[in-house]
Amino acid sequence: MIRYRPWLLACLLLAGLGCPSSDGDAAGDPETKAALEHWRSLPPERQQELAQRYDEVRELPVDQRAQLQSKKRVLDDELERVEAELGDADRARLSALIPHERREVLRELVLAHKRQRGLERRADLPPHVLHKLRHAPPHERERQLHELRDRARREGPNLPLRKLGEKLGKSADEIEQALRAPLPERMQTLQAWRRALPPREGERVGERGAERVGERGGQPPPRRGPEAGNGPPGAGGPPLRPSLDDLIEFRSLEPAARRAAIDGRVRERVLDWLTQRGALDPARREELAGLERDEFDERLHEILRAMRKPR
Repeated sequence: MIRYRPWLLACLLLAGLGCPSSDGDAAGDPETKAALEHWRSLPPERQQELAQRYDEVRELPVDQRAQLQSKKRVLDDELERVEAELGDADRARLSALIPHERREVLRELVLAHKRQRGLERRADLPPHVLHKLRHAPPHERERQLHELRDRARREGPNLPLRKLGEKLGKSADEIEQALRAPLPERMQTLQAWRRALPPREGERVGERGAERVGERGGQPPPRRGPEAGNGPPGAGGPPLRPSLDDLIEFRSLEPAARRAAIDGRVRERVLDWLTQRGALDPARREELAGLERDEFDERLHEILRAMRKPR
């Protein structure tokens, strides 16, 4: 195997494909110095694995290396956005970490946010669409998900508007008229129809309207970062993402062990959330706790869909 200078492989650890062009560049780069220290702390088998990965990257055709560089730039942008959306206190906690650990924590936040969005979106899909996605090859599944996202962007509030209209007993003509209106009018109608729903159990009259529009003057809720929505059970849906505390706690683990620890922590909270809402008895909870990740996600989809059905 080709022997690479330590700074080069350390840079691979830090930033995927973005490495300085010379030893002089590395010597003056604080982040690369930190990555070099991390590299030297790794066990030999992990160094071997990363060196082999770098060999594979070097041997790729130019166009494929360019694609990887493009993906890295997208990831870098995601990491910067995620860090900017955190509160001052959380950013200060991250800044205390060494660069490699900070990047890994931010990367886990991005992955957790994407996984949560995927779980929530799939919970709203019809059973036949879910069945098709589950049995599609990975590359085909990704294409189908992109098509679903594009369709959702084009249709905007049409699907929830139609469902709400039917639930409220609106006539077919009234629903179609609402669907043909310009987007701002459709959003206003959607909010008005939501406020017209009878209060849920334990919800005060008018609480839904204040929650959805409140002081925002009819505007949609502000965009929230990956940590948002992970409060105590009862605040929205199940806590599908790890907290920043979790990610900092597990940051020193090897990637596979870290992912397993994060998944285990999140799964336990999801099971607590479902149990507190009467969706699981002890036997069913024990069964779900022992499932593999993909099978657990499928069962979670089914439970969330059942919980969202009107009673």
